[in-house]
Amino acid sequence: MPLFDETKYFIPLMLIPWLFAIIKDKKNRWQLAILIPLVIILVDQSGLFIKKTILRPRPWAGLDANIVNHLVGEKGRNYSFPSNHAANMAGLATVFSSIYNRFRTIFWVTAGVVMLSRVYIGVHYPSDVIAGCILGSVYGLLVVQGWYLFKKRYQNQL
Repeated sequence: MPLFDETKYFIPLMLIPWLFAIIKDKKNRWQLAILIPLVIILVDQSGLFIKKTILRPRPWAGLDANIVNHLVGEKGRNYSFPSNHAANMAGLATVFSSIYNRFRTIFWVTAGVVMLSRVYIGVHYPSDVIAGCILGSVYGLLVVQGWYLFKKRYQNQL
């Protein structure tokens, strides 16, 4: 579970399927190339804004050390709410599921494991993860719906 905390392991988990799909799937190439970075930027920036506004202490900083399973470094002491890992994974799962519906279970199970890891390693409360999941899902749905509206409106011109 601590592997999901490290950026060097977490970023490839998000990027490899995206790059593979852009290279192999000519039909959905532009949709993937636009929506995935867009959802990540929106989620990250919104999550960071909320974190800096709320300043909720992480479980390892706000609870008794004997009841928290803290397995990683002590960074972002007051940036617990919401979980950007959960938000990013939910946003990615939403976008990928809209394009590759038959693999939605794989996308959401992967997102679920990452979300669970955030609580397990003691860096987020369950409510942080739930809020992150909602934030990412909402942005994912918004960018997907925006894409469909754009495509419908400008289909004849493309």
